[in-house]
Amino acid sequence: FNAGFDNIVVSSWLKKIVDEHSKDKSVLIKNPIDLSVYHSFVPIEQREKHSIGLLYHSGEHKGLKYSIEALKILKEKYKDLKVYMFGTSDPKEEIPGLVKFIKDASQKDTVKLYNNVSVFMCSTINEGYGLTAMEAMACGAAVASTDYEGIHEYGIAGVNCLLSPVKNVQAMVENVSRLFDDDKL
Repeated sequence: FNAGFDNIVVSSWLKKIVDEHSKDKSVLIKNPIDLSVYHSFVPIEQREKHSIGLLYHSGEHKGLKYSIEALKILKEKYKDLKVYMFGTSDPKEEIPGLVKFIKDASQKDTVKLYNNVSVFMCSTINEGYGLTAMEAMACGAAVASTDYEGIHEYGIAGVNCLLSPVKNVQAMVENVSRLFDDDKL
């Protein structure tokens, strides 16, 4: 951080870290999304009620194993559960309820996926920002996420998303179930 470059960060929590280790203050430029692209065109009441979207990512920091455990429990509870995923590599694990996987999804593909699901689930352990949940929100999907640092750049627990402790599969299941079972929420 002291190599003489301008340090640019995407989130407030990263700015604090960088600024603690640098003689010069970093520049905060939050990740934007284009709301003319990421928007809702399928009303929530027209979406499959028990449908979940999520990112497939094998990086341990993304918490995929916790998503899969939650999906196993949710599939038992909601027999009609439908899971839609996208990612850059094919799933190596069995994904309960998986009806569609899009490898190397285009922006158009992700917007369509977000507009197809009622809930977007994110089990991230930690990352700088977390664009996929924000994109899903913009497309009208309810978001159930872990309470990782980056989500706080745009997510407010109980206001525009439901947050569960990181690595807590049962809490994630409870939040997704709340969203499935309470149409007003």
